[in-house]
Amino acid sequence: MFTEFYSAPEILSPIIRRYNIQELDVNSNEIIFPALTQNFIIFQYGDIYDIKTRDSNIIKGYRVMVNGCITSPFRFIQNKFKIRCIVVELQPAAFYRLFGTTIKHPVNSSYDVQKLLPDSSDILNALIELSTHEKRIKLLNDYFRNLLKDHDQSNDNNIGHMMHLINEFDKGMTIEELIDNKLSTRHFRRLFKRVFGIAPKLYIRILRLERVLSDFHHDIDLDYLSKIYCFSDQSHFIRECRKFTGRTPRQILKDFQDIHNRNLHNNLA
Repeated sequence: MFTEFYSAPEILSPIIRRYNIQELDVNSNEIIFPALTQNFIIFQYGDIYDIKTRDSNIIKGYRVMVNGCITSPFRFIQNKFKIRCIVVELQPAAFYRLFGTTIKHPVNSSYDVQKLLPDSSDILNALIELSTHEKRIKLLNDYFRNLLKDHDQSNDNNIGHMMHLINEFDKGMTIEELIDNKLSTRHFRRLFKRVFGIAPKLYIRILRLERVLSDFHHDIDLDYLSKIYCFSDQSHFIRECRKFTGRTPRQILKDFQDIHNRNLHNNLA
């Protein structure tokens, strides 16, 4: 079992954060995954699997699929299967950049990419035939370069500015303080939901916890209080942790001590 990461070239960096090649065997559907802000395009050459959120949303798996952020904890539906895939980890707002508003943002859902992106079935077949991961990554780089060559960049500056504002939340600012009267709060919320699929307040709550969980993943340290930031106090952090992970902080840290669980939570790496 392994997980390997490959960086995207600079020309693709506005859309693609990195590539993640996964070959993992799953033998239990008891593992709980936290809510996430990330979006992915996944090319699967192993088993196809579905997931179910705590809110009972079923997110279907496809041979080539794209999924958006997930706003509650989730788990696998199937009990045993083999993950064999290349995950294209998208940058925030990449889904909007790729598809605009022509289709609904896949929050708590997924789309069959073979119906959205040209030649994606052929790309998957080619990925299966190639002998090394390096060749697979090169093929994907070429594919996305070609896909984005006619990309309309007219909205990129606005999206970049919006991401800059969101990153400022580390300072504990409110949404009203973030936008600094440069546009109305109502307009900002509407624009944000169009680009990211969910309301800014919910996105920030998930992202804030996601960053702490990423720290946990990098440094398994039961003294978790030293890693809490942007939470008003310990009880606030624990409440948010339970809501978006279904687990306490100490349970999560213990989960991460298992290398199999750490590999399955590789999006936090």
